[in-house]
Amino acid sequence: MRIRHRTIAAKRQVNEDVTRELTIVTVRSQHRTQVLAIVDRVALVRSEMLQRDLMIVWGSGGTLRRMGEHVNLELTLLGIDAQGPDIDGQRTLYADLNEQDLLSVLAKHVDENGAPKPRLLLLSPMGGQGFLIGRGNLQLSPEVLRVIEFENILGVATPAKLIGLQAVRIDTGDPELDSEFQAKRFVKILQGFRTTRLIRIEEA
Repeated sequence: MRIRHRTIAAKRQVNEDVTRELTIVTVRSQHRTQVLAIVDRVALVRSEMLQRDLMIVWGSGGTLRRMGEHVNLELTLLGIDAQGPDIDGQRTLYADLNEQDLLSVLAKHVDENGAPKPRLLLLSPMGGQGFLIGRGNLQLSPEVLRVIEFENILGVATPAKLIGLQAVRIDTGDPELDSEFQAKRFVKILQGFRTTRLIRIEEA
């Protein structure tokens, strides 16, 4: 009976080892897929950066931070950063901005007639409820969002998150602005190089 117990224990150990190895391989494979997907999205950001007068406002979250790393930017993980226009081959990075900082930076990003220059707000859906605005984005106040304008907002999500993402939620803290955004019905989510998917906006 001792031999039998040892045999069963040995088989159990082998099974656990195999399961562990398969898990590691799966995780590595998923990680590789996610990295490739992020690099694919970075390609779009690089192409957008060819617009010399474009300002990019980076939202918070790991996906955007990893994208930033691929374009040599050290972004704030839980904050909001802004990348200024190209001036003599250089773009200034304004890091960890609060509401007033964002308004100040955006106010300066205008042409000689005071008209807004191109701007792009990149956001990644947060948490299991799919909040695009409202959870962890307190710096993006209603006033900031009105300055940026809805048409200049682009969501970014990894393939794994997109699979279960049927809708996103927006809670700006301003019922009137929420209604304006919800009236748009859909928001663009980047899913590949120059490939976007329209995701329904759901009431928060």
